[in-house]
Amino acid sequence: EAMSADQATRIKYASKYAQSANYWKNSIGMNRGLARLDVIGRKRAEEKAFAEWIRKNGKEAVYGDVLSSLEKAYREGAAANKQMTYLHETFFGGTEVIRLAQMINAFASNSNAEARERILKGIHGIYKDYLPSLDRKVLPAMLGVARQHIPADKLPDVFAKVIDKKFKGDTKKYADYVFSKSIIPYDNKFQAAYKQMSADKFAKLMEKDPAVELANSVIASARAIQADAMAHAYSIERGKRLFFAGLREMNPDKALPSDANFTMRMSYGSIKGYEPQDGAWYNYYTTGKGVLEKQDPKSDEFAVQENILDLFRTKNYGPYAENGQLHVAFLSNNDITGGNSGSPVFDKNGRLIGLAFDGNWEAMSGDIEFEPDLQRTISVDIRYVLFMIDKWGQCPRLIQELKLM
Repeated sequence: EAMSADQATRIKYASKYAQSANYWKNSIGMNRGLARLDVIGRKRAEEKAFAEWIRKNGKEAVYGDVLSSLEKAYREGAAANKQMTYLHETFFGGTEVIRLAQMINAFASNSNAEARERILKGIHGIYKDYLPSLDRKVLPAMLGVARQHIPADKLPDVFAKVIDKKFKGDTKKYADYVFSKSIIPYDNKFQAAYKQMSADKFAKLMEKDPAVELANSVIASARAIQADAMAHAYSIERGKRLFFAGLREMNPDKALPSDANFTMRMSYGSIKGYEPQDGAWYNYYTTGKGVLEKQDPKSDEFAVQENILDLFRTKNYGPYAENGQLHVAFLSNNDITGGNSGSPVFDKNGRLIGLAFDGNWEAMSGDIEFEPDLQRTISVDIRYVLFMIDKWGQCPRLIQELKLM
């Protein structure tokens, strides 16, 4: 069924809103957790104890400047990191025309046929859901945020050379200029240009395209700010390694966590509920009954398709139920962080019992400080996965290919 532009706009806005809402909830949970666990106070106490240990044990030559050098590097690098965050959120996350311009410019300047095909596939993926009319309204707002929060000497030079010089600082007029003169926001114009022109002519056309000009200016600014941030990164990494070495020497009998970031690893834990606050207890699993209780067609977070609800209402669970209930998700006291979603969960016999996908809100601070009493990983029960494949997806043939114990 054809979808109107208005419907598409509302759906896309709802998707972006839901994503922003998730970041917002994560931030609230993170800050509440840090405050409740007094993480700052505990860290300061740890640093005070470390400094006292250095003094008492004559370790000044090795560890004497660790804390002061870390403080200096973090403080001096904070400005560049803040600027990079604003630049990334406004231009690479806030508006899509810049990402499109980057990809199309890369497509135009690449002579490798395989690489061009790969880039082209990505371009079509963006165009599929892209609304130039919406992005045209977003761009001036993002330009305004960048100007407000990034120092003038760190802003992309398109501000001084084009926005201020040609448009007297009017970001709306500049956005109108970009979207009226550029072919980048329009799939049909892009398709016509690259198919009808030679590769050289298309590459030259892209060099003069105002959206590409904007993207190149933003990228140059990002590289300069990143260089400022990286100037302090070595000092921070060196200080962190030395501080950790000192903590290990200060507490030889204490098990300290290693840095396993960007590595494949396994962890073990137990399935259990938790007490989010005094007098409350969350069980370790949820069932289809909870889906029916929480579903709300007016909520982006709890709207459930009617055909899924019908399966729960009729309890058409097949062989995947336990005592008449379909288990949906369960908790364990494992750790979880960004990038862990989809990780398999095995029982003691090596059988797949679930897939990790989230953490509980009360323990969002776990990326900074692990709290055993609160930290829980939320995993989808593998029986629910099989149920959805079989009953909702109506693909019993996939179940038949599996060797289920």
